Amino acid sequence: MRSATKLRMFAAMTAALTLGGGALGLAPAALAATGQTAAAEKHCVIVLAPLEEGEKVSEVLKESCAPTKAQAMRQADVAPAAWYELFMMAEHADWGGAYTWIGGSAKCDGDGYGITPTSWWRDNVSSTSHSRNEDTYCDKMNIRNDNHGWRNGLNSHASGLPSGFNDDVDYIQFYNG
Repeated sequence: MRSATKLRMFAAMTAALTLGGGALGLAPAALAATGQTAAAEKHCVIVLAPLEEGEKVSEVLKESCAPTKAQAMRQADVAPAAWYELFMMAEHADWGGAYTWIGGSAKCDGDGYGITPTSWWRDNVSSTSHSRNEDTYCDKMNIRNDNHGWRNGLNSHASGLPSGFNDDVDYIQFYNG
């Protein structure tokens, strides 16, 4: 893991989503606050809108970071009944370290959800998982980085990412396959 990047602020994964130069989500000041919080808090929750036709990156609807997932959900004002838990990213292999739990406003389908991780997650994601609820989960993922291109159709419940992708992911699409 690159130590210079580890010291950079964490901006709650999809808050600064960029694809093709366009940015979605929060203004830079809000990103800085989110990043400083997440590094200390360990558990982040992000709620995304499903991909619309032609989109590659899902819209961020809500996000928050806290010491526990339950606290992050309360801070983001996420009602468990309206939360479809879809996907989780962990900082270390075997699901350790900091976490971002990603939920959606709808169940996972064949198009799913797409994210471009912020710089901190881009250089730190080492394992992923999906919800255990087979009615809502995103069991497959496509990942990409500049060095190795695309890996498609991967099982999204992965205790470690494929060779060349550990701590080096610049796009993730998770979907029901």
